[in-house]
Amino acid sequence: MSIKPIILCGGSGQRLWPESRKKLPKQFINLLNDKTLFELTLSRIKFLKNCIQPIIVTNEEYRFYVTNSLKKYAVNAMCINEPSSKNTTAAIYLSAKLSEPNDELLIMPSDHFIREEKLFSKIVAKSYEEKMYDQLIVFGVEPKS
Repeated sequence: MSIKPIILCGGSGQRLWPESRKKLPKQFINLLNDKTLFELTLSRIKFLKNCIQPIIVTNEEYRFYVTNSLKKYAVNAMCINEPSSKNTTAAIYLSAKLSEPNDELLIMPSDHFIREEKLFSKIVAKSYEEKMYDQLIVFGVEPKS
């Protein structure tokens, strides 16, 4: 089993305004110890077992942020630079079409903060080991409303 991370790296820069803006959405702002949320996402995938080349889907405007971070963290990734935002479903669909049929896709937003990276990787590995054929696994916070 190979886990292929799909990192969704779009965004409109509206959620952390005024720090975040259209030209610099929150995943590219140095928020935590001079690291961006996108860089922490790249760091997180290094803990994953059986991880293969990720796909990063981003806006054409952000390609330089992505390229610089990939170099900084020595991550080799396939990058899809959208000319305009096509939203989550299109990004996941295109990434799936570009993946091998037996790849296990791990869809990861680039703007989430996960404090326990090693625990995250253990949970991902255990979930994929126990997964049934064609089953979807969703990680997240249980909604209360």
